[in-house]
Amino acid sequence: MRKIVCAANRFTFKEANGLERVLTVCGIRHWDTLMYYQIDAIDEYLWSCKVGKEEQGFMDNEYNFLSRTEAFIVATKANQIIKKSGNPESQELFSEDIY
Repeated sequence: MRKIVCAANRFTFKEANGLERVLTVCGIRHWDTLMYYQIDAIDEYLWSCKVGKEEQGFMDNEYNFLSRTEAFIVATKANQIIKKSGNPESQELFSEDIY
């Protein structure tokens, strides 16, 4: 069964040579200490690139990055939502919903 395993941020950026890259960092929650350590480790490299977009989402147990909306669907089907945080009508997943 597909499940949400962690929070993730995905960055899309271009290197100086024009090559487009995607980088995903993971943590227990968005921008937790683990995510900060990962970004710090590659900070100089990222500053040399043109960052195009950052998207917050989640990783599933099949190594897929999912948007907050996609992750909400997966977490709902897997009965992972403990208590809906924030707006109960929201169709987006937040870390607090499953931890």
